[in-house]
Amino acid sequence: MKSKVLFYSVLAALVILSLLNFKYDFLGKLLFNKQAPAPMQNGLSFDKDTLFFGTIREGTQGKYKFIYTNTAKSALTITEAKATCECTVADWPKTPIPPGESGEIRIEYNSYGKNGDILVPILLTVDPGTKQYYLFLKGKVMP
Repeated sequence: MKSKVLFYSVLAALVILSLLNFKYDFLGKLLFNKQAPAPMQNGLSFDKDTLFFGTIREGTQGKYKFIYTNTAKSALTITEAKATCECTVADWPKTPIPPGESGEIRIEYNSYGKNGDILVPILLTVDPGTKQYYLFLKGKVMP
């Protein structure tokens, strides 16, 4: 009986680890139940899609930013930035972003009550065309 429990525990751990190693578009579909967007030639271009904050202590608040550039031929507006965790708050410009302009999306992460490896997806919705982008905040929280 013990060997069956151990076998299924190891199997479950392997399945979870393999899911974490899938591409981020799979994670986005899994968490947001939406089709992940294809890479876009015209739209917002980011300096990185994953921000690694390293290792922090539980209870620490961190402030981070993603830098973007509007590569479209017309102005774009970020209408929503939604994280899967209440521990993460995004602040973004509410005004239209002219073509060629750059800016930043500020992220504040509160690690209170968190422990271990952290991966927080942030879904951005951009108009016109209701394009969606996934950004990720990743790191480790120590007790």
